[in-house]
Amino acid sequence: MKRVVFWIFLAFCVLSSPAWGGTFDNRAALSGLQTAKVYFDVNLGDARKLLVRLDLLTQTVDQFVESGLTPEVVIGIRGGATKLFTRGTGHFKEEDVQYSEPIKKRVSELKAKGFVIEQCAIATQFLNVKAEDMLPEVTMVANGYVSMIGYQNKGYAVVPMD
Repeated sequence: MKRVVFWIFLAFCVLSSPAWGGTFDNRAALSGLQTAKVYFDVNLGDARKLLVRLDLLTQTVDQFVESGLTPEVVIGIRGGATKLFTRGTGHFKEEDVQYSEPIKKRVSELKAKGFVIEQCAIATQFLNVKAEDMLPEVTMVANGYVSMIGYQNKGYAVVPMD
């Protein structure tokens, strides 16, 4: 089911691209809004797919800005994604090491855009990742679920990115 949702989302993003020649917009969905509060729940442990997801969330937020909205974005990291937000390559699978630098670059770009990037401390414990191994742009939170629930109760839309 999650794969189906991802492919539908990806198809929507591609089909809404100006390259298709049509004029598409999200005015109906965004009418009356001044801000777009979104919590991206990232728990994907596949580095190649993570890069695609990071590009999609960047495109999504850029479209908010193009629509005149002020985005408030939190990226919550948990599960398998934890190892992909680390400083070195020691936590990466051998076949994923090539994606380490592109991921670091994108994380820096997202932080520079004002995104809040949070890592669940419980996930680091389960995966034997030390807090000091995390990228400097990442803030540790005690429990990613508590954080996600808190943001959701503050009006943030939760978007699963697994």
